[in-house]
Amino acid sequence: AIGRVSFINFESFTQIGGQLVQVAIGADGSVWGINGGQQTYTYNVNTGGWTNIPGELATISVGSATAVWGLNNGHQIYKYDPSSTAWTNIPGELNSIAVGADGDVWGLNSNSSIYHYSGGSFNEVGGTAATLSSIAVGSAGAVYGLNGNGSIYWYNPGGGYFQWVANSNGFTQLAVGVVGDLWAIKGGVAYHYDVLH
Repeated sequence: AIGRVSFINFESFTQIGGQLVQVAIGADGSVWGINGGQQTYTYNVNTGGWTNIPGELATISVGSATAVWGLNNGHQIYKYDPSSTAWTNIPGELNSIAVGADGDVWGLNSNSSIYHYSGGSFNEVGGTAATLSSIAVGSAGAVYGLNGNGSIYWYNPGGGYFQWVANSNGFTQLAVGVVGDLWAIKGGVAYHYDVLH
C-alpha cells in the first residue's frame, strides 16, 4: 500500500528518549549523536535506544555506519573503527569535518584551508578556492563549499581543485546528497540545484 503525507507539522515528529546537542545521520540510516558532556552515542533501531560509544567528541559527521568521523575540543581528528568499537586518532587538526556516503572525508582547519583524506592522511587542496568557510560532502563526486562571501564552489575531481559556481554569492548554508543534489540557503530562502537537469 502507498500512503501520502498531506500535511506535516511539529506533531508529526516522534520524540526519542535521551538528550543530545548534535545529531547526524548516514546515507544508510545510521544515527549518531553527542550529548552535552561530549559523550558519543549511536541509535539502535531494534531497541529504540541509544548505545554509548566510549570517547569524547565536540562534533560528529556520518557517511554511513562504517564512515563515522569526529573532532574533539582540541580539534584532533578521530575515526570510528566498527570492528573494535573504538575511536582511532588520525594525525592532524581540523575545525570542521564532513563525510560522504561513500566514506569520502574533507575538512577545514583554523585558517579555513581545505583538506582531503586520501592515502591514509589529510592532504591540503589548493586552487581558486584555497579557503572555505564551510564544506559539504555527498560522495567523492559531490563536494561543495562556501567561501567567506557566501560564494559556492564545487570540487572538480578531474582538475583536482575547487571551481566557483558562477553568479553565486550571499549563501549561508549548503547540504548535498550522495548524487550531488544540492540545497543552499540565502537570505532565509532555500535554493535547490537539480544536478540531473
